Amino acid sequence: MLVVDDDPNVASTLSDLVQAFGYRTATANNAVQALRAIREFLPHVLLDIRMPGIGGDTVLARLRTSTPLLPVIMVTGNRDEDEAKRVLAAGAWDYVSKQAGGLSLS
Repeated sequence: MLVVDDDPNVASTLSDLVQAFGYRTATANNAVQALRAIREFLPHVLLDIRMPGIGGDTVLARLRTSTPLLPVIMVTGNRDEDEAKRVLAAGAWDYVSKQAGGLSLS
């Protein structure tokens, strides 16, 4: 699974969490790194929505054009139902908050 977050500490924490479920992971800290990694090995993707430069929602739109069946789960530090609905409608498989059970990953 590819974990994409502009905060390297959050990317590392999410990567560790995913590895605990038995997945192999790679990390990227921006859209350019993410798109390069996706072209190289077509992973499942855990993608931060809000990143400097090219945002995760733009990356999702590009992925839906180039690799429509690629599993992408969007991640955000915000609890915004409209944002969740928007990315799900754009083709994300799911949407999760970095804040789970009161534990903030950012």
